[in-house]
This record gives sequence, structure tokens and C-alpha cells, in this order.
Amino acid sequence: MPRDGHARRLGRGAQGTLILVAVLAGGCLAPHSTVTQAPVTDAAPPSRQVYVVDHGWHVGLAVKPADVSPDAWPEVSIVARFGWVEVGWGAGEFYPAASPSIGLALRAAFASTTSVLHVAAFDGSVEMFFPQAPLVELWLSTEGFDRLTRFVRDTYATDTAGNPIILGPGLYGSSSTFYRARGTYRWFNNSNHWAARALRAAGCPINTTLALTAGNVMVQASRLGRAMRSPASRSRAGSSASAC
Repeated sequence: MPRDGHARRLGRGAQGTLILVAVLAGGCLAPHSTVTQAPVTDAAPPSRQVYVVDHGWHVGLAVKPADVSPDAWPEVSIVARFGWVEVGWGAGEFYPAASPSIGLALRAAFASTTSVLHVAAFDGSVEMFFPQAPLVELWLSTEGFDRLTRFVRDTYATDTAGNPIILGPGLYGSSSTFYRARGTYRWFNNSNHWAARALRAAGCPINTTLALTAGNVMVQASRLGRAMRSPASRSRAGSSASAC
């Protein structure tokens, strides 16, 4: 079973402190991108399921390996025997840390030099594997889903032979792995922005500039799908998941 998300271990108070720091420093920081590209739209009906998983500090995206095209995300074949795979991107110093601290969080926000991709596979339902996490269920077209998985694939850093660089075990035991990733983590280019850009690449009308926190991504995603174990889910009780 997964261990608690970094935010739950740091505490909500710590999150608030870091958000305040980010806001106060905003005048000194140039945004990663001030242009929000329009999402790609598809005429094809939705047929691929995606869960947005709220870990408190950041969100992850969970998909079925069986739905993934080998051409779009070849590395998923490593976990093809599992029912689900969750992926997230984050700071290389903070994300893998056994005991994340405020100091590491501040370093990640303003001075991170590396980034990592966390890939974790599991069986059973997403609801059972993440029993405490708020979730949003989305449905994508095949084309949109392929764009999302290609976005994930393009995040891997590779060696001179073009192979992904494995850094070590992930947070959930032997079925999870940290990989070296492309990109530099900052407050204005964090794990939630990454997940929002992945969803936007898939065709979801997500505002990536506003996606500073996990909560914002979850609120935006809940307007497009079915929210579970969150305040939004109570207002959507009994509704079926919708498509981006």
C-alpha cells in the first residue's frame, strides 16, 4: 500500500507557509508560461479511463497499462501485468526523500536542480489502493489518451542510448520506480502544473497557469469528471463520469 503523500506528512500548515512564501516571492519570479494553449479536441467518443489522485501536496495520474499504446509509452510494458499504473513528476531532492522537511520543500520550490518521474503499478481498484485520497475519474478519447501518455513518455530523461535512467525504488515498494526526468521543478513549474499540462495535452480544458496546488487541479478536474471522497463529490453524488 502507498505511504502517505508528502503534504500529509508535512502538514497542511506547512503547505500554507510555503504557498505564502511563493506568493510573497512572486514579484521576483517569472512564470513558466504566461500563455495557456487551447486544448486539442476530439470528435471520437471517450473510451479510456484516467484517475486524478490527490496526495495532498501533489496530484498523480492513474491509467490502465492495458489501455496504453506501446508506441506512445513503451516503458509501460515493464508493468504491463498490473491493472493500474500511477505516474507523477516532482523535484529530485524532495519527491524521493524518506523524511521530507520544510527545508527540502523550500529547496525544491526555489533551488531544485533535478527532477524525477515516479511510476507505480498496482492491482485492484484505484479507490482501494488509495483509500484516503480524493479522486476524480475522467474519460478520454483514444487519441486524447495517447497524447497524455506521450506527454508522460516525453518527461523521461534518457541516457546516450535513449534508455530511461532508473534512480531507484519508488514510494510504494517493489512495484514502483523513480526515473530521472526532464525539466526543472519550481513553484511556478511544479508537479501540479505538470499533471495539468498532461491533462490539457489530452484535450481537457484545464487552466495550467492556475494549477499551483493539488486542490486547484482537483477542482478543475472535478468539473470535467466524477469526483470521489472530496467536497465536490457530495454535490455530484450519483453522477457518472464525463469526458473532457
